[in-house]
Amino acid sequence: MFRLLPEAVLALAAIGTLLAPIFRPRKDLLIAGIGAATGVLAAFVAVFLVRAACVQTPGTLFGGLLVEDSFGWALRMLLLLFSGIVLALWFTDSHDKFLARGQAGDSPEFFLLLLIAILGMSLMVQTTNLLIIFIAVELASLPSYVLAGFRKTHRLGAEAALKYVLFGAAAAAVMAYGMSLLYGLYGTLDLRDITHAALAAPATPAANHARSLIGALALAALLVGVGFKIAMVPLHFWCPDVFEGAPIDIATFLAVASKTAGLGLLMRIVMALGPRIEWLGPAVLALGALTCFWGNLAAFPQRNIKRLLAWSSVAHAGYMLMAMSVLLHNQTGSLQWSAAAEALLFYLALYLFMNGGAFVAAAAIAQRLSGPTAAGMSIGVRAMVPPPTAGPSNTLHATGEDLADYAGLAKRAPVLAACMLVCLLSLTGIPLTIGFAAKLKVFTVLLNAGTLGGWLGVAALAINTVLAAFYYFRVIRQMYLVPPSPAAEEVPVIEIAPVTVVALLLAAINILAFAGYGLLDWGARRYSLLLASEPPPPTVSLHGPHFGRPEDLPETPPAPLALASPPSERNTRSLPSPSPAIPPASVLAAGPPQNPR
Repeated sequence: MFRLLPEAVLALAAIGTLLAPIFRPRKDLLIAGIGAATGVLAAFVAVFLVRAACVQTPGTLFGGLLVEDSFGWALRMLLLLFSGIVLALWFTDSHDKFLARGQAGDSPEFFLLLLIAILGMSLMVQTTNLLIIFIAVELASLPSYVLAGFRKTHRLGAEAALKYVLFGAAAAAVMAYGMSLLYGLYGTLDLRDITHAALAAPATPAANHARSLIGALALAALLVGVGFKIAMVPLHFWCPDVFEGAPIDIATFLAVASKTAGLGLLMRIVMALGPRIEWLGPAVLALGALTCFWGNLAAFPQRNIKRLLAWSSVAHAGYMLMAMSVLLHNQTGSLQWSAAAEALLFYLALYLFMNGGAFVAAAAIAQRLSGPTAAGMSIGVRAMVPPPTAGPSNTLHATGEDLADYAGLAKRAPVLAACMLVCLLSLTGIPLTIGFAAKLKVFTVLLNAGTLGGWLGVAALAINTVLAAFYYFRVIRQMYLVPPSPAAEEVPVIEIAPVTVVALLLAAINILAFAGYGLLDWGARRYSLLLASEPPPPTVSLHGPHFGRPEDLPETPPAPLALASPPSERNTRSLPSPSPAIPPASVLAAGPPQNPR
């Protein structure tokens, strides 16, 4: 139970936020925010208190319902760290907008929903049980639907929330159907046990074939629910509309936290089933490549910065999916090391600052362009556009979300333009930024796979990097090369508002963290250990989606697909030695390299 201390703190904070209006006025907006921030900070401290228990003695809780290991601990830490960034964005930007919309009285419900969503995402990354997977996914999704449409009078927000609910309900129904099929086939809810139960199939070929087809259908249905959370093609259609219509802080939260939880859950599914279902690796690779191409190509015509970053997040999910398709792994005792888990953890840790920094910079630019909305956290920021004049054609201030508003931004707000520049260069993967380190890690994992699928993944990643540079540099061109409109203010005014400080901090991390590449690489390797099933599964090669008893297999099984083949002599050197490098005692006792690269 002690290992669940962070989740217990989040639950208590949510309850306290809900009960706060009994003791304080509902319109005391700042008190509700401080209470939620205190809860997230306490949960973040609690994560480090349970680190030794989760990392040094991994195990399961409640009869296997929850899995506590290094990989889950690291993802929980990243989720809480990014939740703190989202709350910092709320205090420095959205606080004023709540006052302007007259929604101060709704603040307890807003923070209650946010804390529950964080709790659900934290549970998603530490389970392989189908029942807990469904509960955790819905616990993370249902509050997100409400948060996306929290601006009650905003037409785009209402439309975004409706689309989000419809897509989410359909994905949840399909996922529940797949889970019911898996339970009916194998009589267990744990994915790690399903890999063993799959071998106890009927002996007749006809029964084996039917079971294989149903098993493949059930697994595909399960992946629909998880793919919806990470906006994987073809389950991505909700993403750009929701990001455009949702408040900027919620769009930031969904862009990073939701994908972190979804990809962490998918990693557990792939590690539990991938070594036995050899078509799973190539399928994930194909979906990842398709997601990259679709996200980058769809971003070309976008004129709204939030929609552009939404499609960008779809493409980055594809990059991580391609790394996840590499099923090379070593197992010692009850722990598994995976090159895919290491690459995913490394990429997610840096993606937090890349994409989060871009969204925070967009929020700061929007605040700078439209001016303060109320006498709150943005005191001292004045609008850089003229006040509206009478007439139907000009009735509102600029929102700062259209790319046309970014014209000449380097002359009008050089600090904010520099923050956005650094984050966009990092998302592109330009050297000396953490985005370059993240893509280099994915390149390395795909190359070390030594398979045809790995080489195809490298080619897809290289092509998509070039495609992404087109629309990232289009924003940079707008800021630095396009002159501002005559009506806009041309004199550079450097005003450091609170939200600008947050953007500056994240932009600085995008450059400074590159110097610690070796240390980050070591940390990703150290915390990429997943708890495997006990005892380690027998070595049986299953062709395609075949499920059957070992005696039903031919004496010489057919050659597996490329991505699931055993590591060749060429790439064996890139994997950690099964003994004694992987046992937890030696891995956890080892310090960082003396000379990190």
